[in-house]
Amino acid sequence: MTKNNYWLKREQKWIKERQKSDAKYVKQMTKQYKALQDNLERQIKQFYATYASDTGMSMKDAVKAVKSFDVKSFESTAKKMVEQKDFSPYANDRLKIYNATMKINRLEYLKSQVGQELTEFTNEQEQQFYGNLKESYLDELDRQSGILGRHANVQVKQSMDTIINASFHGAVWSQRLWVAQDELKAKLDTLLTRSMIRGINPKQLVRYVRSNISKEIKNSTAVAERLMITETARVQDQLQTELFKKNNVEYVKWVAEPTACDICLEIAAENDGVYPVDKAPEVPQHPRCRCARSAWFEKEIY
Repeated sequence: MTKNNYWLKREQKWIKERQKSDAKYVKQMTKQYKALQDNLERQIKQFYATYASDTGMSMKDAVKAVKSFDVKSFESTAKKMVEQKDFSPYANDRLKIYNATMKINRLEYLKSQVGQELTEFTNEQEQQFYGNLKESYLDELDRQSGILGRHANVQVKQSMDTIINASFHGAVWSQRLWVAQDELKAKLDTLLTRSMIRGINPKQLVRYVRSNISKEIKNSTAVAERLMITETARVQDQLQTELFKKNNVEYVKWVAEPTACDICLEIAAENDGVYPVDKAPEVPQHPRCRCARSAWFEKEIY
């Protein structure tokens, strides 16, 4: 087996290991989003169980029935959340908005409860995302240390946050995560408003809300999954490229994942997938891309 074939097979094996790691994280994340869905449904159901009678009171009437102490209770809860939890600036900005707008009317109170739940959930997701990206970075650093040696690895480790929080196609991963949360919040707000306009009774409302929330949470889970896999690939590839350059690797070979798309297969086919390190196509090429690049040590390429 030639030297390059050895590193190629090693990279192919690593792709499969990363895909297994992705699947494990996605499974955990899916459970968390399902728990979020359950919490949202429970909040809305409790809201109407408290303020709507079994005689068929409409959503509009139920919203009007919210007492002032509920508003005070929400204000107290939001204040306690800010005091007791380590929220990012993204989360704090949203809590302030929900705390203010819920005073406008009683429908906004329910929307703010939902917003509070989403904000707390997304803040936790942001922390978990960072932890997973950090772990992926350190795993790649350790792996490449065994391949290329430990040249300048201390310095590379210090640049971890710079790579993790780098902008990719115009946005940082944390911004994308919160944009996705805002989109989910907007869709749920629309759902609640439409429910009020329809004037359906609480029992019908619960069924209506459950089916629609389930659909939106499923979509949001897919968005978060795509973001996590894509960003993990980006972080590991940027670190790998930095290490290649520090170790004077001049060429890399594109290694297509087993289920590679036509774009990535074309990259792998051109010039047998060998490119100068500074001109090689970036990883990821598209969302969920798990292709990779291995060092190529032949001096004569063409």
